[in-house]
Amino acid sequence: QFMKLVKEAMSEKKKESKAAPNPMEPDPEKMLEAFGLNELQGLAVTFDLADDRSRADMTILHPAKPAGFLSWIRTNATDVAMPEFIAADVMGGAVSRMSLVTIYDGIMGMLMKMSPQMGMMATMYLGGMEQQAGFKLRDDFFASLDDENFQVQDIADKKQSDVMGFKIKSAEKLGTALTGIKNMMGSAGFGAFDESEYLGYKLNSLKMSAAGAAAPEIAYCNTGKYLLIGTGTLDAMKKVLGRMKDPSGPSIWQSPRTQSQLALLPKGFSGIGVSDTSRMMSMGFNALETLSKQQAATKKASTKKKGPGKKGPAKGDGDDTTAASSDDKLAQFADPKTRPSDATFGKYFGTMMSATYSHPEAIQMHFLSTPVEAK
Repeated sequence: QFMKLVKEAMSEKKKESKAAPNPMEPDPEKMLEAFGLNELQGLAVTFDLADDRSRADMTILHPAKPAGFLSWIRTNATDVAMPEFIAADVMGGAVSRMSLVTIYDGIMGMLMKMSPQMGMMATMYLGGMEQQAGFKLRDDFFASLDDENFQVQDIADKKQSDVMGFKIKSAEKLGTALTGIKNMMGSAGFGAFDESEYLGYKLNSLKMSAAGAAAPEIAYCNTGKYLLIGTGTLDAMKKVLGRMKDPSGPSIWQSPRTQSQLALLPKGFSGIGVSDTSRMMSMGFNALETLSKQQAATKKASTKKKGPGKKGPAKGDGDDTTAASSDDKLAQFADPKTRPSDATFGKYFGTMMSATYSHPEAIQMHFLSTPVEAK
């Protein structure tokens, strides 16, 4: 019913438009069909709250063989490897099955469905870029990676660090693609990669030409088995590489709390994630605190710009008192003096587990949390 109303609104707007048709502009109805939004048959959200656990499920209903974006999420896999190199002390770790080739083909197919002219231009542009760089984006880069991937999040000293890992299927093709990407970015003046070594692994850190001092670090590492892409402080990437070198100590999957949640989790999942909710809450407060400081700095700079003895615009002359009021509330809420301690967060927030399932005509996302242990 919702999609029907959207289509009717788009058709009405198209009739009202007096502009000449643009062959490069995608048709709204074709856009909906290309993305596969018409395949969304229903959405169900359920909660099951008990003393020993809390469970939430979100289920998307679709046809037996979806062709739009839902086909990217779906997989025939009913199990996923839980790598030991994700340490127990990180903020969160997840593994999933997703084919990058399927996503690439899906995006290119969508462009052709929305606008053949746009799709042909994209194909020509990519072809020219590939010829110049000396590699094929689909066949050398995406096809060189398997459908197994993982993500790790960590935080230390209020600084976040993330790493994505992709299992390598063809090291030779991937090497060709990575060399081509480095050369292409350098010739375009976007930036250069600095190579360094960490525990015997080669890290390639991107130094962007126009980046400011506060820009996050970006680096990749080809371990031979996995392609790692790290952002932030790169601590998470280095922690993963350390575990790959020496896997001693517990992994995120081996903690007693995770093991007890795994026992409650239905089997047959194609993706699974574990998060330390207390540290995620702490990270959220850190983000609010940073935002509050930025707003205070902007407000101070604006006041300085007006100069001494000068007044800002009177009320009703463009002065946004509502925005100022919300800024003050944010500053009070994110005040470091009133922020709960990490120990307090740990007392009330524990571990949350999530899992993804592909059913014949549905995709299910399952979330599970158990009470924090009494101390």
